Amino acid sequence: MTPRRPRPWAVRSALLLAVVLLLCGGVALLLTSPLPPETRSRLSQLCLVGFGLLVGLAGVYRARRTRSRRRRRAWFLLCSAGPVAAVANSLSLVAGRSSPEVVGPVVDAGLLLAMVGAVAGMLTFPSAPHTSRQLIRMVLDGLIVGGAILFTATVTIVQLGQGELDVSSDVVVLVLPVLDSLVATVAVLLVVRSSRRDRWRLALLTVGFVAYAVSDIAFVVSVNRTGSYTFGGLTDLGWLAGYLFLALCAVLPERPPRPGEDTARRSGPLLGTLLIFTFFIAAAVLAVVGGGTFALSLPSQVVWLATLVTAAVRQVLLIVDNESLSEQLTRRVTERTTALRQVTQQTGLMVDSVDDGIYVVDRSGFVTFANPAAERLLGHSPRGLLGQHAHSLFHALRADGLAFPEDGCYITEAIERGLVTTAEEDVYLRRDGGEVPVEVTASPLRDEHGTHGAVVVFRDMTERQQVDRMKSEFVSVVSHELRTPLTSIRGSLGLLSGGALGPLDPRAQRMVSVALASSERLTRLIDDILDVERLTSGQMPMETAEHEAATLVDGVLEQASAVAAEAGVVLRAGEREGRVLGDADRIIQALLNLVANAVKFSPPGGTVRVDSVQDGAFVRFSVLDHGRGIPGDMLEAVFQRFQQVDSSDAREKGGTGLGLAISRSIVESMGGRIWVESEPGVATTFSFTVPRPEPELQPARPAAAGGAGSETDRLDDVT
Repeated sequence: MTPRRPRPWAVRSALLLAVVLLLCGGVALLLTSPLPPETRSRLSQLCLVGFGLLVGLAGVYRARRTRSRRRRRAWFLLCSAGPVAAVANSLSLVAGRSSPEVVGPVVDAGLLLAMVGAVAGMLTFPSAPHTSRQLIRMVLDGLIVGGAILFTATVTIVQLGQGELDVSSDVVVLVLPVLDSLVATVAVLLVVRSSRRDRWRLALLTVGFVAYAVSDIAFVVSVNRTGSYTFGGLTDLGWLAGYLFLALCAVLPERPPRPGEDTARRSGPLLGTLLIFTFFIAAAVLAVVGGGTFALSLPSQVVWLATLVTAAVRQVLLIVDNESLSEQLTRRVTERTTALRQVTQQTGLMVDSVDDGIYVVDRSGFVTFANPAAERLLGHSPRGLLGQHAHSLFHALRADGLAFPEDGCYITEAIERGLVTTAEEDVYLRRDGGEVPVEVTASPLRDEHGTHGAVVVFRDMTERQQVDRMKSEFVSVVSHELRTPLTSIRGSLGLLSGGALGPLDPRAQRMVSVALASSERLTRLIDDILDVERLTSGQMPMETAEHEAATLVDGVLEQASAVAAEAGVVLRAGEREGRVLGDADRIIQALLNLVANAVKFSPPGGTVRVDSVQDGAFVRFSVLDHGRGIPGDMLEAVFQRFQQVDSSDAREKGGTGLGLAISRSIVESMGGRIWVESEPGVATTFSFTVPRPEPELQPARPAAAGGAGSETDRLDDVT
């Protein structure tokens, strides 16, 4: 398995985080080094100034690379805290010791202003949209987090200080814990409200503000205990780390959205609950421990009571929301289930009401569904077809007594090649051994994941074939009755045209020639009708033997060359491979009809190509031309009797409209199938298949190239 390559943005983010951690480690070593306290104090204050300016530069960098106006404003406000704090720390560094009474309040005001800017930046940071109930719960979450942090800060300051909170000398002692609570609360809520792309960045921002708050608490404890604070100790690390993490958040590269990811989706409720109750549990532990070892001050008790009430209200609101959501979900599931049941019943009723047989097979060809009509037509009991192999069960033997090859089955073609078969005639076996002639339509059963099987619709053709047989018998009788007087007419006109009764006047000679040509054409039409009837009724004798496909193709090209040359069309042989099992004369007749059609409808200078290629258990013959093409709705109709794409073709191109019907009957009588693929104005390909010989059959004498020489006279009349 090939390991997945790391994403570029992830590599850059990891490198930047490593740099920040190394800087934090270096600062920690500096603050714990054996340097003189004065030197460490100066270096620590210089780092505070430098890191604050770094935050400002990082904010400018992020704002310039952000397109959203609201997001750009949020970064400006958020990172303005760094330069403001840097100015305050610079003033403290330069003049803090000479006149602390004057400089101290100014420095404190600057630091408080920086924190206010940070809070404003986080409040204006864009987040995922929320409903009104979600906003109420977020406010409660903020109160819980803020109350927990404020309670922890007050207890810590009092117990680590002098035992009571003295705010008379310095207002910062009171204001800093409140601001730290507010900043931490907003930071945590920002992570909860953020989209997935911003979550990592804002989590680091929260880490920075928590580190900053730790140093603030240490500062308040020192002021409350000793009345002053000395820089240069390890407690300065929280401020410095906070600045570095804030700068890191600004320079982190944007994570590109993943395919199909909803970038506006907020964090899950579990993450928010864990974050919020982490603060709450920490405060609860402190309250339990503190209550057993020392008395809580009144402000601490008020803050803790308010936090407990807020947590209780939050949970009640969450229970109400969950109950409402559960009711809505139950109602929606019930509605969807009812609608699905109705659709399923309607679909089942529709399929059961269809008089045509319908069955579905899986990729292995086994029946997974059959409607009542399919069971009735094939004489099976209800559900008796399920689990059986469709190809082995349904197909009757071919006319030559051999089994229908699975490679050429329309079910196999639908599953393996995705081909759609329309109006193909077949013979199915009933359970009692009887045969049912059917017309089949097969389509692949597929979705976006691929082909899962095939669906087959078949119709009983027994009555239609009986009607067709009656029509055929009528046409055959009429054709025979017409042929006898027509033979006499042809003979008489031939004698007249040949001068048997003396020379004719030129005008009379021309009229006799037209009459003779028309009678000959009528004779060929009657012959075509009789051929169709004999093929349909199975009375056409077939001399089945093995033949080289290349020999048959060469024979067709030779016979059609004169007609092609007259039309200015080039005949070309493509691939010629394979051996076939069938009647050579009839194969040549079917192929010659297709070539004649291609020549007839090709423009002068066009090319007609004939191929024969092995295709599983068959050899596929194809005729390709670049004529005007066939519309999609006529691809099946052109194989019917007396059918032409355009009614004017009979007048302009000649032909009777029986050539393709004859070819279809010949091909199907040998166990093959015929079809056409066309893109109007580009190309048209007529194809048909003929079975290949079984391995155990002895090869027969191939047919001569001119084995169907009589077909040359019919090229003008096929269509």
